[in-house]
Amino acid sequence: MACHSRTFCAGVTMVAYFRERGFAVPTIAFMALVIPEVLTESCATRQALERFASKWRVLVIYALLDGPQRHATLRRRLEGITQKVLTQTLREMEADAMVERRVLKQTAPMHVEYALTPLGKTLQEPLAAICAWAQTAAAPSPDRNA
Repeated sequence: MACHSRTFCAGVTMVAYFRERGFAVPTIAFMALVIPEVLTESCATRQALERFASKWRVLVIYALLDGPQRHATLRRRLEGITQKVLTQTLREMEADAMVERRVLKQTAPMHVEYALTPLGKTLQEPLAAICAWAQTAAAPSPDRNA
């Protein structure tokens, strides 16, 4: 699989190399390698981040991690989303190869379900990390009360 950012891959390789050898590598040094690449419009990482800037895309992924679901089920689960926005979001995600649309019944009324593609499923681990971070960040700590 090709990397979207040479700088990022080189940074990961360098950090892993030094950490395996017992060196302490500060995270800030690693971040300095990533930031300049992400700031350019042509950066693939930036383009991916822009795709997920919509709260609905991320929430649709979370919902579909439970398995294939029909439009109506997704709409009930995603409180606050309109039918129009859900349809538009699913179409965009299908165009990005994140979601697959499966027709279960061709005759009226049609039955369609949506599922994450293998590419969409690769987001499970990064999203789990974000959830873990959010729970940690939301937890009260003695330092915050000072």
